[in-house]
Amino acid sequence: MYRYAGTPTLKIAEEEGIRDYVRVSGLVPRKEAMEFLAGGTMLLNLPQDSDFAVPAKIYEYLRFEAWMLVLAAANSATGMLLRDTEADVVDHGDIDGITRILRTRYEQFRSGVRPQAIARDDRFSRRVQAKRMLELITERCGVNGASDEPLSAAPTLEPAPKRPSPTY
Repeated sequence: MYRYAGTPTLKIAEEEGIRDYVRVSGLVPRKEAMEFLAGGTMLLNLPQDSDFAVPAKIYEYLRFEAWMLVLAAANSATGMLLRDTEADVVDHGDIDGITRILRTRYEQFRSGVRPQAIARDDRFSRRVQAKRMLELITERCGVNGASDEPLSAAPTLEPAPKRPSPTY
């Protein structure tokens, strides 16, 4: 079914002695996937092939009451986004660091500590992110005298005509 470097995922799990803790499934509807993630105590983000992009799943993970273990370089876009948050960002090759984080979170869980959603931090709100983006655009484009009017005061466009809902 699923493989890494030609080896079935479940075979790798068996070789590592964790087969009883690994489940592999096919594609599931988004709602079902989100429900599965919502039940997790720790969510893992594996290393990406680019240090210049933040995977969309990071923004999804921020909403869940779960610890985040992110395997990324501290100076990657993901590492910088999560700096000064409760997310655990560690280089994928730092086995001692990963072990320390897992041990710490396990001990916290055993003692009754439960994770909180990182998105409760206002800086991840759409309003704050939109403001930041507009400030950066203004700064980079050399626009002077940008308006301090709130975004809600901007002119509105006519709503687009409604499309018929697809039927499946």
